Amino acid sequence: MRFRLSHWIVLAWLQLSASWAQGVPQVQPEATPESLLPEAPIPKTSEPDEKLPRLFWIIPTFTVSDSKAPTALSSRQKFQMFFDNSTDPFTISYAAVNAGLARANNDLAGYGQGAAGYAKRFGAGMADESASSFFRTFLFPSLLHQDPRYFRKGSGPWKLRFAHALIRPVVTNTDT
Repeated sequence: MRFRLSHWIVLAWLQLSASWAQGVPQVQPEATPESLLPEAPIPKTSEPDEKLPRLFWIIPTFTVSDSKAPTALSSRQKFQMFFDNSTDPFTISYAAVNAGLARANNDLAGYGQGAAGYAKRFGAGMADESASSFFRTFLFPSLLHQDPRYFRKGSGPWKLRFAHALIRPVVTNTDT
């Protein structure tokens, strides 16, 4: 299998994202007389169970969950997952990059060249991404009362985790 330009771009992008994620170290402010006073108790607020789902800090994983006790999703929540995934900047930029590479390689020659050909390829790519996400995340799970999320098995022997990952595309959780 030969590597296309798109493969090299994705690999370079993933490498750079790891260096960007390190961030700038936080600087502690100097102590003032007011800061030496004991702090008042902070009321506990309900935090969401899961943090912002990203793979390598850029690729959205809205349909992956680490929850040990999952709650059922309503149709509205399933639609929200579809909408979040479809309007995510990574999804849009992924379709834009693929459209640019397809135009450069003159793939799908019927779309033509130039800006009009790029726009047609970009529109077709976005329509394809949105339609597949709509059916996979919202419509079929809502009609069949299934949970569209993938639940990670984060602990245990690797053989059990590997078997869990292999069987999950076939066996799904229901809404109950």
